[in-house]
Amino acid sequence: MENLIKKLSFICILLLLLLPACTKTPESDLIGEWKGVDNKGKIASIVLEKNKQAKFIKESLVLDGTWSANTTKNKKFIELDLIVMQSTKTVTMPAIIRFLTKNKIQLKVTNDMVSRPEDFSTTEDKNQIVLERQ
Repeated sequence: MENLIKKLSFICILLLLLLPACTKTPESDLIGEWKGVDNKGKIASIVLEKNKQAKFIKESLVLDGTWSANTTKNKKFIELDLIVMQSTKTVTMPAIIRFLTKNKIQLKVTNDMVSRPEDFSTTEDKNQIVLERQ
């Protein structure tokens, strides 16, 4: 009986240690291709890969880069940094993103593309777009 209790205790401890590795995070839910139409009717898409590589596509413009997300700072949205190379310099575009559904997100940047938006707009806003998982 004592041996059985030791085995069960070991299994419980092992499960507790492995459980966090099996749970999905909001960041992992972002991985994939997202596509939408901006306020000018132009198709835009973002591909966020598990290895943190990213591709930003709008018509004939294609930008390769990386991405990172902060899911702990604000509970209303995820802070997303899109980092792309332009000529010889790296440009970071701070954005915010939130899930509208499991397969639909809303992304917002600011006019200056330097500061991070504080929140989403409830009215039509040229700096925010709804993207659907492809």
